[in-house]
Amino acid sequence: MEPYYKKCHTVEIPNDELRKELGLNYLTSSNNPGSDGPIQTLYPPKTDAVRKAWVDTFNALNQWVIIDKESGEAVAKAVQVTIKGVEHEIIVAAGALNSPKTLELSGIGDAELLRSLEIDVNVENSNVGENFQDHTSSGMSFEVIDEIQTLDPLNRQEPEAIAAAVSAYQTDKTGPFAGAAISSFAYMPVPDFQTPKGKAELENLLLTNRPEKENVTSEFARSVLSSADKSSACYFVYAAHGNFGSDASSAKNVTLSHETSNFLTIACELGYQLSRGSVHIQSSSASDSPIIDPKYFSNPIDLDIHARFIRCIQNIAATEPMASILKPGRHISPGFAAFGTELEAAKDYVRKL
Repeated sequence: MEPYYKKCHTVEIPNDELRKELGLNYLTSSNNPGSDGPIQTLYPPKTDAVRKAWVDTFNALNQWVIIDKESGEAVAKAVQVTIKGVEHEIIVAAGALNSPKTLELSGIGDAELLRSLEIDVNVENSNVGENFQDHTSSGMSFEVIDEIQTLDPLNRQEPEAIAAAVSAYQTDKTGPFAGAAISSFAYMPVPDFQTPKGKAELENLLLTNRPEKENVTSEFARSVLSSADKSSACYFVYAAHGNFGSDASSAKNVTLSHETSNFLTIACELGYQLSRGSVHIQSSSASDSPIIDPKYFSNPIDLDIHARFIRCIQNIAATEPMASILKPGRHISPGFAAFGTELEAAKDYVRKL
């Protein structure tokens, strides 16, 4: 994959002083990770006014869009924000979660919702905050043989492991701190749908679970599922235990492990989902976070597809050369991951995560 990574960007090598300051001594003209790609990657030598403005912008609290109606139409002029308690007017982009919040606080959105929160309706648009899309992710962990080193000792905060990792990095930039936690990815079509029987199953799924509002994105998702050379999900592997139990409610908890053994985790994440959620404000106060309802698996196709990918993980673990690095019996975590090959059992597993 290295040649393709290099194609995506061009890295401007910083001067010797900055390379030393940032710990980038390995970055040289002869070891350039990208030299002819369209994206320019820079290491600015110092903090300047423009960079400070970016930091101030990210520290700002969005309040609402300032609407001008002098022309007879509602025209967005700027966004009112609070920075360290002082109000300013500035144009900002608020992201997938806070953009709907900013619009609704500005009176742009579903009229019924806005009126219920005593917000004047400037522009009625029931689409604001709708069509929210998120990726579902799950997997399972397999205990590895003793010869395989994993990141589990670091996750358990074992002093000897931490000291060894720090020493390796400080000495010659090697060890676990010199690499990525996740380094193996596989973008895949649904394996089950590559046979005539599987294609018929997919066609039945698509016919019986059409979205209420068919649009460009749902049509695209359906086309991906029907394709043999487009990926509808991504497998990824990392050398540590993954907490896929009931308490895995945050990214932090996913890496939290109570296991004393070492594990290899194989997980998958759906790329294009037909389920659509929403993001809406809960009050007229800019200080309150919006209510996020991803509506995972509200379209049954997503659950079916995810379960099929999860079911294949046990086949991957049983296949060489992967099988040789796992302990005999392949202890699986969580324990209820040993669901066999039944699709309905795989669906139940995914629902629990």
